[in-house]
Amino acid sequence: MLYLIEIGIALIITFYFIKRENPKIKFLYLGYIFFILAMILQLPFRYLELELSQTIAENLGPTIILSVLTIIVSELTKYFSLKKFLKTKSYKNGILFGIGWSSIESINFFTANFYYYIFTILNFELHISPFLGENLSIISFIFLFVFNLSLTVLIIIAIIKKKIIYVVYSIWLSLIMIYLPIFFNGYVKTGIYITLFLYAIYLIFKYRNIK
Repeated sequence: MLYLIEIGIALIITFYFIKRENPKIKFLYLGYIFFILAMILQLPFRYLELELSQTIAENLGPTIILSVLTIIVSELTKYFSLKKFLKTKSYKNGILFGIGWSSIESINFFTANFYYYIFTILNFELHISPFLGENLSIISFIFLFVFNLSLTVLIIIAIIKKKIIYVVYSIWLSLIMIYLPIFFNGYVKTGIYITLFLYAIYLIFKYRNIK
């Protein structure tokens, strides 16, 4: 039931944006397609990351390196796909691409089962629980959706303003979101997530003014 609600929220946001901004619909489908491509390209890193986390859990170094490589693959896939198709330099088309990408990426159930079925076909044993997270909720979905969309905004800025540093920035921001909260608990941890969420909203609504 939770995932149906998440899908419903994603669809409402998608239809609202399309009706309001009237972007090219093909960018929504491109967002879906290239996110799936990114997951395929991440397969070897994902598998090694899970294997290492289960066998040498006390040594986080290799796991972190693989996680960084996974993020780099994701953001570079987003960058090169948008660079190829965002010919009109239109923010709204890029945002719709990001909505499509973020809609799937933020639904952990989709990602977990995608990898599960792929590895099953390849005859690899995989437990999908590490992909599902511990505290799934509508709040976590909204956070991930907004945060992932803000990363796409950074990629759009990198393309339109021709500043590759924003791609590096999106990778760095992803790492902060994943690893910084690990070192804190309670109110501090909650405060980090709230700060990241508010900053993501700022990027989404103020991106045209970023130099």
